[in-house]
Amino acid sequence: MKFKPLALLVIRIIIGSLFVWVGIQNLEDLEAFANKIAACEILPIILITPLAITLPVFEILIGVSVIWGLLPE
Repeated sequence: MKFKPLALLVIRIIIGSLFVWVGIQNLEDLEAFANKIAACEILPIILITPLAITLPVFEILIGVSVIWGLLPE
């Protein structure tokens, strides 16, 4: 099983990059992201803007953590 560490690295890079990419996309157009959240009609209106601002930041942080292997297994 020589390829197991390499395979895990590739998977971490793919998943982490996906989180980072989505977070950046959401940060680029916060208004559209807030509208998507509002369209779900799950949260009170007062929480939509704070969530639209903080969620992309957490997506990027989690993505970087996954790529670097900082999250526990």
